[in-house]
Amino acid sequence: MNATPLQRYALRLLFAARQCAMIHFRAWKELNRKDAENMLAPFGGQEKIIRETVLPKKAPEVKELPEEKDSDAPAIAARTQDAGLEL
Repeated sequence: MNATPLQRYALRLLFAARQCAMIHFRAWKELNRKDAENMLAPFGGQEKIIRETVLPKKAPEVKELPEEKDSDAPAIAARTQDAGLEL
């Protein structure tokens, strides 16, 4: 029988927190409940993993804002202010 979605989620948390070694894709697709329980057991089981796993935080990226330049809007408004449509 396949591993439950909750077991797979708990294992993904362990992988993301780098507390558990990744497994091969084929083994992941064929993962059964018993194997998943055995993998989660050293960490206290799926409930404890889901409650207590703290994922590593990435430092926020500092984006540099482009230099502000004067807007062209006033110049465009002045040029088009008296422009009218002729029919």
